[in-house]
Amino acid sequence: MQILICDDHTMFAECLADLLRAGGHGVITTATPSEARLVLLDHQVDVCLMDLAFPGGAEGLVGIRTVGESSPETATVVLTGSDDPDDVAMAREAGAAGFVAKVGSIAAIEAALARARSGRGFFTEGVSTRAAHGGESGHRSYETSICFLTARERETLERLCRGETTSVMAHHMGVSQATARSHVQRVLMKLGVHSRLEAIALATHNGLVGAEAPGR
Repeated sequence: MQILICDDHTMFAECLADLLRAGGHGVITTATPSEARLVLLDHQVDVCLMDLAFPGGAEGLVGIRTVGESSPETATVVLTGSDDPDDVAMAREAGAAGFVAKVGSIAAIEAALARARSGRGFFTEGVSTRAAHGGESGHRSYETSICFLTARERETLERLCRGETTSVMAHHMGVSQATARSHVQRVLMKLGVHSRLEAIALATHNGLVGAEAPGR
């Protein structure tokens, strides 16, 4: 499958692209809907993963429409950290084929891409009950997100919350600094955040990590 990622958080986009490429997909990354439009003029793309949160507010919705106008055969799936049911409704109205929360697993994202490519209508993947149906608090989505972390990623999150640097984390975990950084990036992607500080704030506010030191 040929996939176009449109997200202004470059580190997140590149991390996701690497995971999708490992699954055998072709991936191009762009930072703005206007860049995505230029790619679509020169490349055949099956599905575009479009973020909603660009500088300027409504640009993600404009991007969905831009994809539809530039390449009608390309399905657009919204990939965002938003948990707002209004965003789901607006994305659908703009022409999105699906809506995937960044707290979802890579398997959920790939499943959403496959469903969009097959043209099986609008759907949501990894979105909390509140966003999908407008009925519950978003707290459950944070509880669910921790379940997508492996044991090693959970340990990484706990060490982040204890203020460990990459070098200290790598030493304690018995891995290289590059591997430690990779663990951190996977944690950020699965939690749907863009920085270590955001991950720490989310984890501590919602009780995603325990009080004990990792490994004890």
